[in-house]
Amino acid sequence: MNWKIFMSSSFVSPRKLSPLVLGLHLAMASVGGAAFFASPSALAQQSSVNIPAGPLSASLNSLAQQRGVVLSYDPALLDGLNNTALNGQYTFEQAATKLLAGSGVALQPTSAGYTLVKNSPAGTSTLKAVTVTAEGEPAYGAAAAAGFSAKNAKIGVLGERSLLETPFSVNVISAEQLENAGVKNLANLVRLDPSLTSSFSAVGYYDAISIRGLSLNNWTNYYKNGLLFANQAKTPFENIERVEVMRGLTGFLQGFAAPGGAINYVTERPTPTWQRKAEIVVDEFGTFMPGIDVGGPLTEDGRLGIRINAAGGQENFFVDEVETDRGFASVALDWLATDRLTIQFDAQVDQREGTTQPSLELNTNGQVPQGVDPSKYLGQPWATYDTLTREYALAADLRINDQWKASFKINDAHLYRDDFSANIGNIQANGDFDIQEYKSIGEVRDSRNMEFAVRGDLTLGTVRHEVAAGYTQRKLAAVFGNSVFRTVGTSNLYNHVIIADPNGVPGAPSLAILNRDKGVFISDFMTFNDKWQALLGLRSSDVEFFSAFSPTVYEDTVTTPTAALIYKPVPSTSIYASYVEGLEQGGTAPASANNRNEQLEPVTAEQTEIGVKTEWFNGGLVTTAALFETEVPLSYLDQASNVFGYFGTRRHRGLELTGTGQVWEGGRINAGLVALDAKSLNTGTPANDGKVPQGVSERQATLWLDQATGVRGLTAQFGLRHSGKRALDAQNSVFLPAWTVADVGLRYATQLQGKNASVGLLVQNVTDKTYFNEGSFRNIYFGSKRALSLTASFEF
Repeated sequence: MNWKIFMSSSFVSPRKLSPLVLGLHLAMASVGGAAFFASPSALAQQSSVNIPAGPLSASLNSLAQQRGVVLSYDPALLDGLNNTALNGQYTFEQAATKLLAGSGVALQPTSAGYTLVKNSPAGTSTLKAVTVTAEGEPAYGAAAAAGFSAKNAKIGVLGERSLLETPFSVNVISAEQLENAGVKNLANLVRLDPSLTSSFSAVGYYDAISIRGLSLNNWTNYYKNGLLFANQAKTPFENIERVEVMRGLTGFLQGFAAPGGAINYVTERPTPTWQRKAEIVVDEFGTFMPGIDVGGPLTEDGRLGIRINAAGGQENFFVDEVETDRGFASVALDWLATDRLTIQFDAQVDQREGTTQPSLELNTNGQVPQGVDPSKYLGQPWATYDTLTREYALAADLRINDQWKASFKINDAHLYRDDFSANIGNIQANGDFDIQEYKSIGEVRDSRNMEFAVRGDLTLGTVRHEVAAGYTQRKLAAVFGNSVFRTVGTSNLYNHVIIADPNGVPGAPSLAILNRDKGVFISDFMTFNDKWQALLGLRSSDVEFFSAFSPTVYEDTVTTPTAALIYKPVPSTSIYASYVEGLEQGGTAPASANNRNEQLEPVTAEQTEIGVKTEWFNGGLVTTAALFETEVPLSYLDQASNVFGYFGTRRHRGLELTGTGQVWEGGRINAGLVALDAKSLNTGTPANDGKVPQGVSERQATLWLDQATGVRGLTAQFGLRHSGKRALDAQNSVFLPAWTVADVGLRYATQLQGKNASVGLLVQNVTDKTYFNEGSFRNIYFGSKRALSLTASFEF
């Protein structure tokens, strides 16, 4: 297999990145670039501390886990030391300093968080890292914690907050969960969250998802470290530390977006001590993907750190002849410029070149084709999907004092792609179909985003106010058009025919979509006492929306409020109610529509939600229960007119139950279910009123169990996923059937010459069930056949 960064010959020269140029880009970024630093919001935030007297190491670890702080130290420093009880309102630094009082050990900041050192004039010490992270999960190379459920998350403009004190439904999928479940891409996340379903899963293309039955917009609902990027190429997971799933409307928190929710990828950061890991992924289809992960401090004082990830090889799929060559590299720099100013910089490049499998559709009799082999290649060798993504990000956080801090972040995310497709159309009852050539070259998705915010923590009278105010600016430019779309031959689902490249020549693309969103926001999270809290928020957005496929330019100023109330009957439980409004970008007409590529105008959506969150067994298990209702204008592809547009209102009511963590000794679970009552209302067509919107599954359930076996280092995994039936048309006359699939796995962790090593074996769809993973806009996609994969990693 080839390690090079693969290039599409059709990319014009200014966009090409040879392996040498890629290396130079990353080298310049790591040496000469400005730095981009994640927000250390937990550091200056006062909150309730209730730590009993006991071993000092356990108390400090617990404090760091609660506050989302990376704490590294030599365990010998705290041997035999105890702390007195501590109660009250403190920042992390204040609480840690009080716990350490009289111990002869001091707290010292590093590029990744904090460390402990012996009190001395020099104030320095050699580290043996024991790293405690925000979620109470082991950082890379550290010992396992008592559970893997997260406690904190970055909640949009509110910054990093305790999940227990967040009046929204949020799921944080930790690095440990991702590893144990074999998650290598966005589509795999459905194993770990019942609110997630696939909304686009064409093999060889990219992945997209729905949350609570509402499809996310590829341009406005996917974030990396809190900043937007276009999700029209597969997202690399080699440098992903965790994934934060915001369920439901995020208008105030994130801005202009579809109402389903948001996905935020949090990338890995430099470690306090040098860590080096190699990994290789192989599977029965021929995938061969080696990679490395290296990071650590660049200076003796630990104030400057670096993290490098790289991978390259070939990814194959369960469909014959579909394979992707790819290369990936990323660099992250963390710089603690002063004790109050932190800066971070990120850069990454990912390139993919491969063949694809077209989707099925209803046949001309309006029925789902039967007896089709999911692994049978129905594409054409000349139908390829080639992408190149380049992303750069910069951020800085300034702690002005113990009460106030300021943050700034900006990114520039580019996606270039050539889309050559051999679509399937006009399927006959006997399996005959038209081969439809679609060719578009030089497409661009250019996303540039900025946020400036000031956050304060102050007490007025008896009420604590955590306030935030800021300015956001987002711009997305999409270049495409002048494509080739025509019927070039015929084939059959059961006796496929390969035809010669018809050599359609697309024209030069042009600016097709331009979105601008400039907004200001302000919020106040109020704590009245140890039981009652409230949130008030307001966002005002100046939106400009241009589409070459629409007759007018949409311009408006929209104000979207948020209000929430939290009641904590006991410290481990919170009950919340929230109301959110949001501005949603209109959908895009699919290629099969008469108004192909037309962009619908933005619309507003509303959501109400009540929920309960509880931490059990000293935080080892976290459960959530939520009841919600979301209303948004309904868009779909009308069967009669074959036009994609708005037709009435879409109302999603539902119950969501989830639990993550350790329930019994050696057993950790991630489980949940979602029951939806989704309806199309006031559509203007009586046959469509009261029906389930296209592509929505009203019943979803997931279970992932990680169980110790009794053999040291050996754990067993079992996963179960259920999806209810899905309507393929607005009248609900045709459904894809419900399905349930199971996954099993084994993982073995040990040490080789004092270094951590592990090997994991995963069998997806262990019963080899044939099922349809997703269906929308008449497109139908199979789920994966049984798939055996192996992942091995070792430190060096």
